[in-house]
Amino acid sequence: MLLKWLKSMLRNEALYLQSISLKDAGILAGWRFSEENYDFFYEFVPTTKEQNEKWIENVLNKKNELNLIAYEKENNRPVGMISLIDIDQRNQKCEIGRVLIGNAEDRKKGYGKHLLSLVLEYAFLHLNMRKVYLEVFADNAFAVRFYEKAGFIQDGRFVKHIYKNGTFKDVLHMSLFKKESYPERSSL
Repeated sequence: MLLKWLKSMLRNEALYLQSISLKDAGILAGWRFSEENYDFFYEFVPTTKEQNEKWIENVLNKKNELNLIAYEKENNRPVGMISLIDIDQRNQKCEIGRVLIGNAEDRKKGYGKHLLSLVLEYAFLHLNMRKVYLEVFADNAFAVRFYEKAGFIQDGRFVKHIYKNGTFKDVLHMSLFKKESYPERSSL
């Protein structure tokens, strides 16, 4: 019964989300270790099939994380992933992470907006979070604009924070607070 309820809740007109599982190992490895996605992740350490499956098992066992894979509703085709990390019930906050539309040809089709909308709705209305935050490379102008359009504000900058491509890069910390009445999906 609970699984049916979750499946009906984590969907909209374009996507549905479900918890990742070991059956998703191949697609997740393909996205996480694809050269075209290299710039989006802090770390880039190619792994074996067994190491990737172990990573999935580890994140599935974390009580304060929710790791989701997004499927295109029309074709049941996986298109992306997103996670709620460090879910802190006491302080009513959590981090959005591992946000990715997996294949370049699926980007700029609105999937990211739908993905973010679903996970924010879940965080604010069902987990009762008051604050959702994230980190993004400061030089990722597309992602920064995307999050700003969704209502996130920059509330910090970590200068020379992550070593990537032979240099230290700045990282922005961005937050979104729950509003008195959470906006409808269409307004995000």
